[in-house]
Amino acid sequence: IQKVCEEVHLYVRTPNYILPRITLSRVPELIITSVPFLWRMYRQFLPFMSEMMLLNAVRGIYLAQNTVKFLASINMRLFLDASMRKALTPCYPAGARRVLFSNTFWPAVVQPNVFVNVSGIKCFSDDGVLGSDESLAKIDTIICATGFITNPFLFGINVMGRSKKQLWKEEEGEENKCAGYAHAYLGIATRGFPNLFFMYGPNTNAGSNSVILFFEEQAKFITRAFQFLQNQNHKSIEVKAEVEYEFNRELLERSKGLAWTKIKSSWYLAKGKNVSNWVGCADEYSERLAAVDIVKDFEIHKNGEQEASVDGCGELSYSRGGKEEKNKRLSRLLFEVPFFFVKVPFFFVFFVLIVGNMFLELAWLAWRCYCRDYYLR
Repeated sequence: IQKVCEEVHLYVRTPNYILPRITLSRVPELIITSVPFLWRMYRQFLPFMSEMMLLNAVRGIYLAQNTVKFLASINMRLFLDASMRKALTPCYPAGARRVLFSNTFWPAVVQPNVFVNVSGIKCFSDDGVLGSDESLAKIDTIICATGFITNPFLFGINVMGRSKKQLWKEEEGEENKCAGYAHAYLGIATRGFPNLFFMYGPNTNAGSNSVILFFEEQAKFITRAFQFLQNQNHKSIEVKAEVEYEFNRELLERSKGLAWTKIKSSWYLAKGKNVSNWVGCADEYSERLAAVDIVKDFEIHKNGEQEASVDGCGELSYSRGGKEEKNKRLSRLLFEVPFFFVKVPFFFVFFVLIVGNMFLELAWLAWRCYCRDYYLR
């Protein structure tokens, strides 16, 4: 919008770590996109690198934390002066809030028609926006860049379950050990709501990877669950209370000490508990969801009444082993070309192209920072 507006007044409430978006140069991109095997390796490499840096930063790993901060500082030093960098540098651990990747944000911020205000907004008036520093910006359009509500989940929607139970509005008590916040077994199903499945449910946000990977696995499981009902001539399926409770207890335990629990407020949290983010890597989620045993972890209902057991279902193969599935994916990746030794050069070429490209991009960024600082002295 900076290019089409006469003036842009940017009110920054909480700054983000903004890292440079490192892309392939023209020649490496041409080579990788021309070879299907290299292209698939590159697609696997991107989420791996993202999790290696961002997930470890969330976990508080010193090297990952400082890598994020270093890349963010380089990106800022290219365009912002010292006073602006001080005002827009986050003061919370890397990973506690969303980490952004952009090569165009800071160049837009320093344009003459952009005015940055870090004091916050006091109120809206007939004349415009009044900042906390009493500055008045006369405007005709307001864009709420953070205009969404994540807590409570499904805000504004009243979902009624079995016995008119309201979704995630349980009273505290021994029978409701997860009361008071949104919860679901692997983010897809919750007790008391038969045949209700979530996509992008509680604790399935990916702070270090693409949520599309989670959506794909959730869609596979939901399809598998309803195929199970159809094949067995059952009416409904519902997660067991103890299974959901144990899963949520594990999540709360694993969330302790992570970056987003070290700040006072975050849309990741509700009542101090992590209700939004997955605590591991995408592969772990995929494997755990694929390995769910429907017969063991869910209660099966027939004609509206719960069955104590499902005879014969134990022999059905409705759960896929996560380890076997991962090995199959690896096998398809390694042996798609008939002769394995043919791929050795491809691995070498891929390594040289990707690592070399990243090294050159970072070296170029560092050199530009040095030159800018040198000429500003």
